[in-house]
Amino acid sequence: MISPEQARAARAILVWKQSDLAHTAEISVTAVNYFEREIGNTRSDTITAIEGAFEQAGIEFIAEGGVRRKQDGFKFLNYRGADFLSRLNEDMYRALYKGGAECVTCSADEAAWNRYAPVNNQEYIAFAKAKKIRERILVVDGSQSTNNPDVVYRTLPATTIGKVTYSIYADRVAYILWHQKRIIILRNPDLAETLLSQFNFLWGQARPFSVGAGK
Repeated sequence: MISPEQARAARAILVWKQSDLAHTAEISVTAVNYFEREIGNTRSDTITAIEGAFEQAGIEFIAEGGVRRKQDGFKFLNYRGADFLSRLNEDMYRALYKGGAECVTCSADEAAWNRYAPVNNQEYIAFAKAKKIRERILVVDGSQSTNNPDVVYRTLPATTIGKVTYSIYADRVAYILWHQKRIIILRNPDLAETLLSQFNFLWGQARPFSVGAGK
């Protein structure tokens, strides 16, 4: 998550007042003021909203603590380790913090979400429900495990789904490599739009979900 110093620097780049940031992030001016002045303990969802607002405005936060305007082309993020799904959740929260958006997933192993990180999975489900995120999920024929209402699922043969789970949200494509405990996130609007078009084609070919269908 970003620091108060980075927030102040980002506002300076954008020539934003605290009220501009509060309006864009949909939080109170007091919350922005307290975060930047390091008063009390700012809630993690407030910091996520602040970071998301800056990113939507074209600001990029550098791992070393720097701030700059977003560069053209691809942004590549690579997370590996026990907290790999936490890092995915953090990126999704930043991208989808305003709510009402869509996240689509082609899931090679739907049971893996709970197998590898059940707490992170439930946290995202609660976030998606609260923010009214629309979900569509493609799973393998014969899948027995689901994390969402059946209506958001459709099924395809395993040979069509492939071996790597991926999610598309906002201007991002996230690849989940379960056995490596690794997340690769590519941020590029054209790439996300292209893969979403391919997903939509597959969605149109897929069958309605029912437990064990296609076995």
